Amino acid sequence: WLENGTWQGASSPAGSGCATAIAEDSAGRVWVGVDSSLWRYDPAPASWTELAAPEPPVSNMRFGFVDSLVVAPDGSVWPTLVLCGGASCYGSCVLYHVRDGEWTQIGDVGEYDFGYWGPIFDATGVPWIAWEGGVYRVKGDVPSLVSPLQARAGAVDGSGRLWLVAPH
Repeated sequence: WLENGTWQGASSPAGSGCATAIAEDSAGRVWVGVDSSLWRYDPAPASWTELAAPEPPVSNMRFGFVDSLVVAPDGSVWPTLVLCGGASCYGSCVLYHVRDGEWTQIGDVGEYDFGYWGPIFDATGVPWIAWEGGVYRVKGDVPSLVSPLQARAGAVDGSGRLWLVAPH
């Protein structure tokens, strides 16, 4: 990070690992995916906290890295982690909801780069994701299929309407 014209972070967790995703929460804390862990930087005490990934949901695979990272309006974090097996990655991925340090898997393990996105949050804070099979609304950390559209992008406008880009 750049602070007062000087680059910082060489001695941070991101300085010795592979940082692949970054997001800021409403409290000004910065979340960074470094290798298969989440790190939270709190600028007030200038401290780093690690949230190590849970056990992979597939027994013969390991987590390779954090592919995407979204901070929800409530401050919880939604990382997508890539699963690796043998000598390669990019076969599968899994979405988690991390709240108060607890990792909850959202839905099934998916095929990597299926066109996933999200979550995005509607006006009431409900998360929406695109995953295998279509677009899902997530309530209570359980995804429910709303449309079989293979949406490549989504947004929520100021009045809470969900907009999707999908093939016709």
